[in-house]
Amino acid sequence: MFGSFLNVCIARLPKHLSIVTPRSYCPVCSEPIRALDNIPVASWIWLKRKCRQCHTRISIQYPLIELGTAVLFVACLIETGFSWETLINAVACFFLLGLAVMDAQTMILPDTFTLTGLVVAFVLKVCEPGIGLGLEQRARIAFRTIEDAALAAGMLLLVWAVYWVMR
Repeated sequence: MFGSFLNVCIARLPKHLSIVTPRSYCPVCSEPIRALDNIPVASWIWLKRKCRQCHTRISIQYPLIELGTAVLFVACLIETGFSWETLINAVACFFLLGLAVMDAQTMILPDTFTLTGLVVAFVLKVCEPGIGLGLEQRARIAFRTIEDAALAAGMLLLVWAVYWVMR
């Protein structure tokens, strides 16, 4: 389910298309994909990797993203058990996998996806349950999270600056 949604994000966001409507459709014939033909991985196998309508081959990317997302989520669960940290790690894996594939295919990191990931990560980190955490501790966590994000952005800016100087 999450992998299928990630495939929609990967296919549509770099083209500035809505991820809500229309329903999933074949990129070649534009025929809407039936609900039974939209079951992660199983439908790809059942349809023999082809669109039901136009018989165009369906890229292996779709089941790989679906399986990859599931594997990453299970790895997060194995690593940290059933915890808030698992949720944070799974969300990070979801966004990072999506960004990696979008970047590899289009060299575009859509702001809508990137900024949504940052906001979700920030909210999850600040709202992390903790026994006895008061407003002051949560403010400290929020500030530290913003510091970490600024440091990461600074490192990316440094890489960008070095690239432009060297070219």
